[in-house]
Amino acid sequence: MNADWAEIFQAIWQGSYWYFTVVAVFAMAVRIVRKQWTWAESLIVCGILLHLILQIVQIYAEKRTLFLAKRYILPCAPLFFGWTAWAFCAVYSRVEKHLGKRRIQFVVIPLIVFHCGVLIFDGIYPTVKTYRISSSKGVHKRHLQTLIPMIREDYKGTAFYPVEQRLLNYYSDKRPFIRSDYPLTGYFCGGTDIYTKWDEQFYPFLDYIIRTESEPAPEGFTLKFSYKDRDETLHIYGRNEQQ
Repeated sequence: MNADWAEIFQAIWQGSYWYFTVVAVFAMAVRIVRKQWTWAESLIVCGILLHLILQIVQIYAEKRTLFLAKRYILPCAPLFFGWTAWAFCAVYSRVEKHLGKRRIQFVVIPLIVFHCGVLIFDGIYPTVKTYRISSSKGVHKRHLQTLIPMIREDYKGTAFYPVEQRLLNYYSDKRPFIRSDYPLTGYFCGGTDIYTKWDEQFYPFLDYIIRTESEPAPEGFTLKFSYKDRDETLHIYGRNEQQ
């Protein structure tokens, strides 16, 4: 499978609250087999599919790449929960017939606890990942904690620089202007992050460029300092003459 499509399906899986959506898809199949499906349900499904298609198309139209982040799926994910609730009610009714009202709690309570536990874990896991040494967010956090004091102490240029704004890309005029693959570096340094690699508008005014050891040194910049974290070494280049 193409890597771009694999990432899209992964985003859909992660952004749709899979532990609820899997139950919802099963419920949808049961309702279709039993001929209980309604036109209103078809309308909801069409709305979800249209949302996904438009998200993919608009990103492709701008950047010519197939991409979909899970945060784009989250707003429409609750639309599946009606089928999830129907499935729980159907299971409850079926089990109640066999176990009776007194013993039904031994099935329903563990089921509720499981789904609530997964929901809570899914909510706090992104924060927990920032404290894991090996995770990408943990690495990002350590990079920020190390790089920001270095750049703040080194920068001696002006605090602002007038910026010509563009329709698709807004940038603050606060300096230093920093280009790196680590979001918020410029922000926490009191300046501006320059993310878009194809936007050469800022290259003459960049104050710092952060690159890995394998990447070539940028022209017009001097190596200020290096930082090694586990198996990765970062080089921080500063402009030869800060304006």
